[in-house]
Amino acid sequence: MGLKKKRWFQTLMTIAPKVAAALGGPIGGLAMNALKTALGMPDATDAEIEKTIAEGSPEIFLKLKQANLDFEKTMRELDIKEDQLVYEDVQSARSMHIGAMDSTPAILSYLAMVIFFGVVALVVTQPQFFLENTLAQNVAYMVIGASIGWVEKAYSFWLGSSRGSKSKSDSMALILDKLEMKS
Repeated sequence: MGLKKKRWFQTLMTIAPKVAAALGGPIGGLAMNALKTALGMPDATDAEIEKTIAEGSPEIFLKLKQANLDFEKTMRELDIKEDQLVYEDVQSARSMHIGAMDSTPAILSYLAMVIFFGVVALVVTQPQFFLENTLAQNVAYMVIGASIGWVEKAYSFWLGSSRGSKSKSDSMALILDKLEMKS
């Protein structure tokens, strides 16, 4: 990274850390668009944006700060939308199960638990075999890890997820805050 590139990025990290952090990741395009919009340069190239930031003025710094705030807001909105999609997906799966009277989810749930406890029982009752055989040990650890995920998903399917409970609690707190503000 040359000196100019380093300077514009250091400036961005200082003034708009959320945007800067996102630039190198999977939502880098979204972050760059936030910068272009905030700077009033929607058709600018990345190099032009970098140069503008590197030559920054107080007005540019204010715009970068606003870009950071707007980007954070967009990320929160996307997270809310993602949470809603996850919730709707779970509800759809549960509704399908109830409507079709399909036993597949129950069978898969039991199978995940049997695999998990079966492999754990094998490791506990036959420790010498697993200590001497690294391949078997690695496979056992892999199966235990995978089956923990399967059991967790089955638990969430049947009993709901803690994420849904947290979301509900957060929503209730937000509503209470709004009601308190009105009174």
